Amino acid sequence: MVNTQLLNGKIIAAGYTQTTLAPKVNMSRSNLNAKINNLLPFNCDEVLLICDAINIVEPEEKVIIFLSKSSQ
Repeated sequence: MVNTQLLNGKIIAAGYTQTTLAPKVNMSRSNLNAKINNLLPFNCDEVLLICDAINIVEPEEKVIIFLSKSSQ
């Protein structure tokens, strides 16, 4: 599960909103929102695009955000 709170914080810290980030990662805002809120799963390519866009480079941070045991 995605750590929703942490991911949203990283998106904001990078200067984006879900609306402005979505086209950068090749998806609609509604699709991105559903994935961030654990209604749909991310695929590996989407995770990599998001990490590149918002500058998440540490593997441990990627795990904490995208492989959380429960949604925060």
